[in-house]
Amino acid sequence: MIGVMCDVPAADGAVAVRVRTSLDGRDWSPWCEGPLEVADGDGAAPRAFVDAMWAGAGRYVQVSARAEGTFAPLALEGVRLMAIDTSPDGTVAERALGAVRRIVVTVAAMARTPIASAAVDDPAWVTRAGWGADESLRKEAPVKAPVRMAFVHHTAGANTYTRTEAPGIVRGIYVYHTTGLGWNDIGYNSLIDRFGTIYVGRYGGPRQGVVGAHTYGFNTGSTGVAIMGTYTSATPPAAMASLEHLLAWKLELHGLDPQGNATMIAGGSDRYTEGQTVTLPVIAGHRDANYTACPGDALYAQLATVRRAVATRLSRAAPAPEPWNVTLALSADQVEVDDSVTYSGTVTDAGGRPGLGTVTVQKRRASGGDWIEWRRADLQADGSYAVAVTMTNRQSWEVRAKMPADAANLSGYSAIRDLRVTAAAALGAGETYFTISGRGWGHGIGMSQWGAYGLAKHGSTCKAILRHYYTGVGFTTVKSRTVRVLLRSGLQAVKLTCPNDFTVKCGGDTVSIPGGTIATTSYVNGRYRVVAGGFSKDFTAAVTFAPIKGRLNVLTASDLKQTGLHRGKIRVVISGTSLMMINHVALESYLRGVVPHEVPPSWPAESLKAQACAARSYAERARRAATGPWDLYCDVRSQAYGGVSWEDPKTDAAIKATAGVVPSYKGQPIQAFYFSSSGGHTENIELAWQTSPLPYLKGVADPYDFDAPLHTWGPLRRTPAQLTASLGAAVKGSLQAIYRVEAGASPRIVKAAIIGSGGTTFMHGSTLRVRLGLNSAWATFKSMSIKPADAEKVRISGGQSVTLSGRVYPALASGAAVKLYYRRSGTWQKRSVATIRHSQNLGDGHTARYSSYSITLAPTQTTQYYFVNGGARSPRTTITVR
Repeated sequence: MIGVMCDVPAADGAVAVRVRTSLDGRDWSPWCEGPLEVADGDGAAPRAFVDAMWAGAGRYVQVSARAEGTFAPLALEGVRLMAIDTSPDGTVAERALGAVRRIVVTVAAMARTPIASAAVDDPAWVTRAGWGADESLRKEAPVKAPVRMAFVHHTAGANTYTRTEAPGIVRGIYVYHTTGLGWNDIGYNSLIDRFGTIYVGRYGGPRQGVVGAHTYGFNTGSTGVAIMGTYTSATPPAAMASLEHLLAWKLELHGLDPQGNATMIAGGSDRYTEGQTVTLPVIAGHRDANYTACPGDALYAQLATVRRAVATRLSRAAPAPEPWNVTLALSADQVEVDDSVTYSGTVTDAGGRPGLGTVTVQKRRASGGDWIEWRRADLQADGSYAVAVTMTNRQSWEVRAKMPADAANLSGYSAIRDLRVTAAAALGAGETYFTISGRGWGHGIGMSQWGAYGLAKHGSTCKAILRHYYTGVGFTTVKSRTVRVLLRSGLQAVKLTCPNDFTVKCGGDTVSIPGGTIATTSYVNGRYRVVAGGFSKDFTAAVTFAPIKGRLNVLTASDLKQTGLHRGKIRVVISGTSLMMINHVALESYLRGVVPHEVPPSWPAESLKAQACAARSYAERARRAATGPWDLYCDVRSQAYGGVSWEDPKTDAAIKATAGVVPSYKGQPIQAFYFSSSGGHTENIELAWQTSPLPYLKGVADPYDFDAPLHTWGPLRRTPAQLTASLGAAVKGSLQAIYRVEAGASPRIVKAAIIGSGGTTFMHGSTLRVRLGLNSAWATFKSMSIKPADAEKVRISGGQSVTLSGRVYPALASGAAVKLYYRRSGTWQKRSVATIRHSQNLGDGHTARYSSYSITLAPTQTTQYYFVNGGARSPRTTITVR
């Protein structure tokens, strides 16, 4: 999607802006055209812009503008483009903000939404959660006012988008409005795609009179509905029916006559002066209020028909309730045939109260088709549900959850999830297959950020949260001393500037540099050379840059890939043969760039305060312990620090409310380690790492971590060869099992046995986690084998018997069975095979327990076999019958 912004023209005539895209710079898409509009979204200064237009896949963009009126401006000044990636390989927020932090990813941002059916008294919506709104982009609470009329818009852009691309277009408009135009939220109250799907727009609820940012000067007292696409010459029938339905519902709700007029007071626009009384149709087009071609000639011509149709609907329609909010998560988005997938989520009403009854999981082929009522799950008391299903068909699916309407709520649909069921992985000559499952993300020491989020949601205060995770702490106050943050090392040059005049200083030698000048520092012949415009000077010692007012703008990317404004000073110091770039900044100012990088500002205020206190304590402890030229890394080796661009009013307020406060032990700030998600229990520091214990870093239960995306993870499929490549010499012979022999205060691995055919070695859980790239050390390794292996190419004569056997680590319960799957003539079947428990001496005082299984068969035709237990399975083997 491409958005275009520019300075507000002095002339009033209409302007049309066109964009098109290309993948290779040679073949171009058709032009997409939209009107230049002026708006004052959410009380900000007026902005001139063309709404973000979907133009299809591309790496290049062309832009042109043309005058549509006699008095149009001769040129557009200050033109800026914003490109928004709506592809499903990352969140739109990540693409737009250029910041990838897994902890921020809490919603199914790229999920595709269902096509909801409509009825006169029961409008179906795709909720904000359904189309993937990243609520952290919203800046302020919604403002509400009585609704007196409705404006109809089109969004411009191509009309060739598919059903599955439409939600990405909604997300793109949302990101453009919030991060490109700087508005509080998406401007429209509602959107409708060309297929008739209705999307909830601005936050606050579709029943409410939420003030949007869609019609310059007339946002207060109106609701804005946008048809997605360009309708200068064509109108989509499905969208028109949904528009009539939506307006009938909304106008009935607010007691308005669709064929009447509304008296509005202009807030100042390009067409009416501020305070002017304007009479407009209750159902009006955008062009009725502003100089714009929106909503397009063809759509505008249909508004008289829309008014009559809405009036007809209102003669028999009744106000409808709001839809259920439904979420859906999958334990994996790609599995092999006969693997199990858990479908889970929540159902709440518009007020956040849990639903009661039964939710249905629906599926359809990814290539399209009708939705199938597939599995049902009863809702728990908190509105949650979960259902596990073994996937037996190799296919690509789309799945969603549906909560049916009742007397108080409309039917609700979750976002669509993609699931790919593949054939079993080819395991070559191996005879063992590993399945890894786990819980949590991070080292597990100290405060679980998602757990703190949950505690805050359930009423815990900042200090109560900190006391929960840091055993026996009190609280003290520290001063906002300067901390030294290593932005980056290994540099040959450091570049920065400042909007205002700034200085470079070395000892008592200070030189002023004009604002806007780029200063470049390098190290030449044992001296620091600073070049700024026509100025060049060599300094004998490290140099420090400081703004005379305002903030320095760092142009050299930090280790966190950040550039932009930074508070405090920038010091450039030689280290070996390269330069270090160090930010000297007051502790409280440093926190302003840390806290919103570590947790979403949309989280509850008490969890933001807890994060501020923990980050403050961590930084202060590092400052006191530092002996070199810097105290802290700017990335996750210490704390993620992004400078001024990451600052947010909500986290600023949390930092201010807790100014100086740190959790302390015996009066001293603690090493306040924290991490993303615990999986349900944190860990002692001496068990998570090979280090000395600390009395305040003890493992504790974490009851509200379940909201975390990685509360549970897996199953991961690995071959012995893949694991051996990471474990190296720790594997003796061929790898048979990875077995936990010591656990921590939580079930995390403290010591694991690496069991091979040639012997056993032992490895600490933290080392194992790093070697294998696991989300946490709370991991379970289940290995299943089969003999003879496929590589043995066993061939028998018809009627001759063969014995299939194997073992599974860790041991199953006494009397448990595994399943043997076998395929003949293209059909899979299964049967149970009993198991026997065994013990295995590993040395070093440790014992492993495993279960063996064996069955003798006499196949009459060539047959494939493999063993299964729960989510684990062995490789396949083929017995060829001659």
